[in-house]
Amino acid sequence: MSQTKKGGKGPGHEFWSKRPISNKHGCSPSKANKRLTHKAERREERDMRKGDRFWAIEEAKERVRKADADGEVVDSMEVRRGLMARVSSGEITLARAQEELKKIKRTGRTRNDAFLGKP
Repeated sequence: MSQTKKGGKGPGHEFWSKRPISNKHGCSPSKANKRLTHKAERREERDMRKGDRFWAIEEAKERVRKADADGEVVDSMEVRRGLMARVSSGEITLARAQEELKKIKRTGRTRNDAFLGKP
């Protein structure tokens, strides 16, 4: 169907098929309702992507747990707990424990590398 000189659609143009905001909700086809429909569709898609991000983060956390359990990371929770136990007993200070953890992290694969999926 051809457009008018102003760029609008010709008479009787069907703007959409069944969509979130459609004729069943009492809306008649118009540019304004089409805009609302597209907005609703974008919102639905954004909500679906949020779910994807959630599962991606859960998978990353699982990679960290698995690497920690398999002993693939140098700064495992056991190492961190050991440092904090030494801090609690007064053997070393918190600043010294943080320095030791930094030294440990430089030597190999860290928990952050496992989270990001780096080898």
